[in-house]
Amino acid sequence: MIRHLRPTDTAALLPFRRAAGTAQAFTVAGALHSTNHGFPVARYAALALSPRAWRQCWVDADAGGLWALTSVGARTTATTWETRDLFTVDRDEDRCAELLHEVGVAAGEHKVMRVFLRAEHGSWLTHPARRAGYEPAATETLYVLVQSSRGAPAHRPPSSGVLRARAATDDHSLFRLYCAAAPVQLRAESGMTATEWWSALEKPWRKPSEVVDEHNGEVVGWLRHGGVDGWWFFSLLARPSAVDRIPALVHAAVVAANGRPVATLVADFDTAQAAVIERLGFVPERRFQVMTQTVATRAREPKGVVVAAS
Repeated sequence: MIRHLRPTDTAALLPFRRAAGTAQAFTVAGALHSTNHGFPVARYAALALSPRAWRQCWVDADAGGLWALTSVGARTTATTWETRDLFTVDRDEDRCAELLHEVGVAAGEHKVMRVFLRAEHGSWLTHPARRAGYEPAATETLYVLVQSSRGAPAHRPPSSGVLRARAATDDHSLFRLYCAAAPVQLRAESGMTATEWWSALEKPWRKPSEVVDEHNGEVVGWLRHGGVDGWWFFSLLARPSAVDRIPALVHAAVVAANGRPVATLVADFDTAQAAVIERLGFVPERRFQVMTQTVATRAREPKGVVVAAS
């Protein structure tokens, strides 16, 4: 039976840890761990005792104990969820598909528009996810730079643009940047309008630093970076015509890392960024498949909101 995690489940969590395998779904923080972590008993015992928290957790359970568990959380706004954890006792695709379907039903009841799921590339999880209504959105590669402890380059790579802190007035320019950089298929899954896109943005940092690259009055690059579980993680978006400015943005992130290991996730469509960061010493470590489930009809946009062209 699929239901929410309950306080009475606390006794079943330790046996579940022994039986369950490693994590099957990942946030950015989970992706940064070189090996899949086991089930965090203490964390879920605390969630089970919090009525507000356990409503974001679902289990597949019967008299014999727990067979699967998943949890979700909002991304930038409450209209977009992401799967934060998914653990199973075995690779039962029927159970997993039903569990993910129930999460989608709950998302619809909460007027959520999309649920995101990140799995290892080639994972068995993608099959039951598709049965539950998820569609592939992007394939990503995790790149890491462990040599950052040696220090950043002494001089910033040349760039004819101007690097400055992001301003509130940049919102429209950043959406135009997203439309220019992301392919139509990705925009269809992640957001065709400004409201949908902002809601779907991942924010693994508590207080990220944000930098934009401005050239001739136009924003051509956007860097977000900050600390995540001992790593310095950055996310970078650049116009296809501004590939030469990527090194300066990456340099800014490496300098800010102050010796910590640096990482980023690069979608397969962004071959230009991948080529640049590999030349800068980053190495590919893991690959992931990002999937989305659309669970609600798009809300009407207020007048004046830009919609991405197909």
